[in-house]
Amino acid sequence: MVENLGRIVGKLFLFILFLSCFIFLDAQVKLRALDIAGNSFQQACVGEPFMLEVEMIDIRNSMQVPTIVGLDRFVAKRTGLYMHTVNGKSMIKYSYRVRIDQPGMYEIGPAVITDHKKKQVSNVVTVAVGDQSIAKKTIPKKKEHGNTKEFLRLLVDNNNVVVGQKVPCALRFYYNNNSIELKQIGKPEISSGVIKNVEGPLSGRESIDGISYKYIEWQWDLYPSQPGKITIPAYRVDFDVRPKRAHALGSFSLLFGPNAERKRVYSNAARIQVDPLPLYDGMVQAVGDFRKIEAQIKPAVVKEGEAMVLAIELEGDGDLEAIEIPELTELPKELKYYKSNSSIIEPMDKTTLPKKRFEFIVQGIACGEWEVPQQSFTYFDVHNRSYKTLQTVPFVVTIVPQTTLSGSLPSLQQKSKKEKSRMIPANSIYPINSHGPWYPVTQREPMSWLLFGFLSSIPVGLWLYQLLWVWMTRYWCRNQLLWWRKKQAFWMARKQLKEAIDQQDVTRIYHIFVTLIANCCPESNVQISFSSIKQQLYKKGLSENIIIMWGKFFTRATEYAFMTNNKNKSSYTAFFRQAEQWINRFEAIRW
Repeated sequence: MVENLGRIVGKLFLFILFLSCFIFLDAQVKLRALDIAGNSFQQACVGEPFMLEVEMIDIRNSMQVPTIVGLDRFVAKRTGLYMHTVNGKSMIKYSYRVRIDQPGMYEIGPAVITDHKKKQVSNVVTVAVGDQSIAKKTIPKKKEHGNTKEFLRLLVDNNNVVVGQKVPCALRFYYNNNSIELKQIGKPEISSGVIKNVEGPLSGRESIDGISYKYIEWQWDLYPSQPGKITIPAYRVDFDVRPKRAHALGSFSLLFGPNAERKRVYSNAARIQVDPLPLYDGMVQAVGDFRKIEAQIKPAVVKEGEAMVLAIELEGDGDLEAIEIPELTELPKELKYYKSNSSIIEPMDKTTLPKKRFEFIVQGIACGEWEVPQQSFTYFDVHNRSYKTLQTVPFVVTIVPQTTLSGSLPSLQQKSKKEKSRMIPANSIYPINSHGPWYPVTQREPMSWLLFGFLSSIPVGLWLYQLLWVWMTRYWCRNQLLWWRKKQAFWMARKQLKEAIDQQDVTRIYHIFVTLIANCCPESNVQISFSSIKQQLYKKGLSENIIIMWGKFFTRATEYAFMTNNKNKSSYTAFFRQAEQWINRFEAIRW
């Protein structure tokens, strides 16, 4: 009995051991590279994202996140987790979005996970990353029904620049579907540059391969901060597409499922070669294209100790925000200055460039004529790829002595002033003078009575003009300006008819004519119906035959508007033409 029991236990132990080995052998870890649409591929474009998927089958330690060897070399982010179990067989998928910014051949993997102290290792995937020349095209092909897809383009004005040079960039979203609503723009991080002057959204049209597209555009300036090849990664745009069924059903479409479909598109990436600036012995203050530098001081003649404002204006194209207030060089020791503020002056038109204005407060501490020497500004010209220096024109300021009251001040006061002036350090700003007379001011003559009467009559005249204008407006609106209302009614009817023709929406014809006739009727309490319209046409002297033709047209418009089973698209063109003829005929009637 004991021997038989031992045999049973031994067989049970062997069965459990065999089952465990089978389970461990059946455990698998797979690593795949997919494009954004979920298709397998082996080649990606620089800066454009793709997906890595780790699939784990029958892994007992399901809560452990796999480790992918070599993934930390790239820009990667885990984006999803999927779990599935069928007939006791489990499957777990981890998804990662990966971006590689340098071309070449890369091996990613394997994915490693520890399952009951046993390492499970996946395969290794090889991804070829190429430049834009071998990247996939961003212009979609036509669909079968003639419409085109939505797509995104990243445009870069210059792909070979120097450090600090402005690179104009633009992002364009192309579409032809009016049911699109933008939701979110995914902006990648650019660590090797600074983005400034963001503008948009702007709209426009562009023809590509014979197809006219609408587009929405965002513009900005990129200033690279370090040399080398930098990559502007792909941007993404999320948008909703409202189905045609939702347009047809209106508010009732909410009862039949989602009202819009969320979609996402990616742009191309861009690579820019950034060269270092050539060696230069002096100080380089900017990079760009600068035209001129000017300096002026106001006032040019002041008393000793008074302040003047020295302004330097730099005109050109570059990173004006980054240009700091310069130091004034070779200024006479009799002139003290300190920095005040700076501002950017936008151009008035497209023929001029923006300016940056620097202001200084200058104070003369000794009498005489003193020259403010020329000030220099050195920059790297991006067109000629050389260093250039702009200089201001030197000018002279005059410092006059302080004038006193009649006679000289007591010697004691003069002595105390001298002692106070000696106590002021040489490198400080002298206080503004508060003693003695200022510049003489001539007394103005009194205003004449004639001028006083004329100025007093201006507000009275304006009041009378406003009163007359209100009276005339009320009178004209009540009796004389009905023709303007009718003219606007026919203009609006033609505009709505054109929109209905473009959209092939024949249901709008009924509402167009009901609104038109309501605006043309002089009685405000008339209820628009078939019989009331017929009475109005009889009053206007139309013949019986024309009124019968109108009745047929209006009945057909009513059927199109309220009977969904009576829409024959083949007859839309003729019906739209009849609607235009009736508008022209009604406009000739004196309502």
